[in-house]
Amino acid sequence: MVIWYFGYLVFWLSGYYPLVIMSVGYCGKGCLYFYNLIYLGISGVMMYLSVLFVYQWGDYSSLIASTYTIVPCGIIFGFAIILLISGIIGMCGNYKENRCTLGVFFCMLMVVFTFELVAGILVYVKDDDIKVSLKENLYQSFTNYYDSSPTARKSFDKMQRSLECCGVNGPMDWGNSSMEIPSSCCAHPEGEKCYTLPINLYEKGCWGILERSYADNIRYITGVFLAFAIFQLFGLILTIYMLVILKRKLRYKRIIESPTTKT
Repeated sequence: MVIWYFGYLVFWLSGYYPLVIMSVGYCGKGCLYFYNLIYLGISGVMMYLSVLFVYQWGDYSSLIASTYTIVPCGIIFGFAIILLISGIIGMCGNYKENRCTLGVFFCMLMVVFTFELVAGILVYVKDDDIKVSLKENLYQSFTNYYDSSPTARKSFDKMQRSLECCGVNGPMDWGNSSMEIPSSCCAHPEGEKCYTLPINLYEKGCWGILERSYADNIRYITGVFLAFAIFQLFGLILTIYMLVILKRKLRYKRIIESPTTKT
């Protein structure tokens, strides 16, 4: 540490300190380039995942309300677009060494970071309310199975087949509601009344599987958001670092080009 400070002092006294600033600035510029490339890649991955989620779970929007399926995907897709725009702004500001553009990039990073923090807190606080609302919507879709549109009925059948479940809490839900058990509850749906053999019915209810899937997804999303927040903190620090370096480079450039220096 003492040697580093001694070298720093030698460079300062010998007039090479501006060269040190230049070399350090190029190092920070390269790091910021690499950071923005990763940033752009993350935005592309988020767009892909939001579209994939809509493709896989879009049919369930009529069962558990689009508030918990389509709407979050739309928010994530819009969030990814903001990341894409901010990444491009950061790349341009870094290439041009423009402090104003890098300042805009810093502000956009702060906005995204704040959004992540608020979204994480809201999901944590409203977790129980979200689960209750999901179960209520699912039970309402179940009770209206034979009165609903063919599209909603098809979505419910698809859920029971893909998740290998029956009813909300189990096959007894259909009997308690005096409704005929659909063939989508059967592991082997051959024949008109495949449910006559109890061993042929899926024993698990759909809500238990959906609840576990929801908990797992929330855990994964929380982990991803936490890692991304740490990544953004690094970007904020790196951007501030570049802003300071550019300010010092501008100061030394003015000193060199001043009339007193030339004379």
